[in-house]
Amino acid sequence: MKTTYTYLLTALMIIVAAGSAQAQSTKLDSLKRVSDAVTAQQSAVVEEYDKKTSEFQYCKTDEERLVVLAQREEIEKRWVKINEKLQRVEREIYIENARIAQVELEEQLTKRRNIKQGGNTEAYCGVLNGHEWVDLGLPSGTKWATCNVGAERRGQVGVRVAWAEVKQKRNWSEYTWEGYTLARGDMYDIAGDAKMDAATANWGEGWRMPTREEWEELREYCSWDFVMWDGIEGSLFVSDINANYIFIPCAGYTRDDSGKLIYTQYNGAYWASTPLGNDGAYALIFNYELNYVSTGMRCSAHSIRAVCGAPDVAHKAAAVAQSASQTIAAVKGATESLAEANKSTTEANNGANASDGNRAANGGNKSASETSTNGLKSANDALNALKDTAEAADGAVKAFKSLKSLFGR
Repeated sequence: MKTTYTYLLTALMIIVAAGSAQAQSTKLDSLKRVSDAVTAQQSAVVEEYDKKTSEFQYCKTDEERLVVLAQREEIEKRWVKINEKLQRVEREIYIENARIAQVELEEQLTKRRNIKQGGNTEAYCGVLNGHEWVDLGLPSGTKWATCNVGAERRGQVGVRVAWAEVKQKRNWSEYTWEGYTLARGDMYDIAGDAKMDAATANWGEGWRMPTREEWEELREYCSWDFVMWDGIEGSLFVSDINANYIFIPCAGYTRDDSGKLIYTQYNGAYWASTPLGNDGAYALIFNYELNYVSTGMRCSAHSIRAVCGAPDVAHKAAAVAQSASQTIAAVKGATESLAEANKSTTEANNGANASDGNRAANGGNKSASETSTNGLKSANDALNALKDTAEAADGAVKAFKSLKSLFGR
């Protein structure tokens, strides 16, 4: 019964969408008539201007020339206003065409989703902490938010933040190296860190910034197109697996040298949680021609699209790496202790050749023995810690694979 109801509801939506497309087509016809009328006005004004230019050549006095020049200047002002009106109408025609194309595309996607998902579309979407997500059927199990962090609907830009900062600054001029003091130098992946992950900080636990690999996965398993959606230009990613989709609006980004916000209508820049080098981080970059995962300077302001659902092992991996680093330091310390023990033994043996050598040798050997024992104990503890670290890392990998198989499709 539920599946039948879903199909009926989908059919009704397609009928309504088709009717909406027809109404939009009527509006498009009206806009084209306005465009034709304004274009005719523009042509008439151009003819009038050319006529005055011809009259100017036959003026005999300066007074006549001044009159004609003044008339031609007025014609130029009228042409500017008419041209501005024509541009507005052409923009509306462009938007209307995009809306009609969107209705048609949504119809196609609805049909594809019903085929691929068997009509059970409710299983591929949900809400976490009041924010919607959609399942694109990706191998990792990652679920993508339907709108940007700081936005209430898919066409809104939301916040633009520097990498590892969680709030938008007051002025774009602050997005330079002079205004950036956080997270410079060698860094770990900040996914899920509420102090530095803008998605987690603003939307709560469970939400996080996508990693570099997750942006690449999105690009690999989705078809991409640059479209106008709900009146906003941006990137449309449609899953090749289950035909679900997300729209990522253009928002531009700031220059790291000046902090100036640029390319807001035709470009997008979205942070990944993955750092690069001492002052960079990965990001999805796109415009009307292409999209790719590149890098940006951490001080620049980029947008945030959140993800959830996939196993988050970034910080566990960082903890394992830190433990391994401590173990290496312990092994180094044990090695130094053994070296000291050997040195003491040598000194004791040399002391045995002195007049009171036997006593010195006994004392030296005892000291060397104690130092050597302590050194061996430190080395043994370090090796045990290294073994525990290896087991923890192996356990984290197994847990990740288990969760990946659980969430993956």
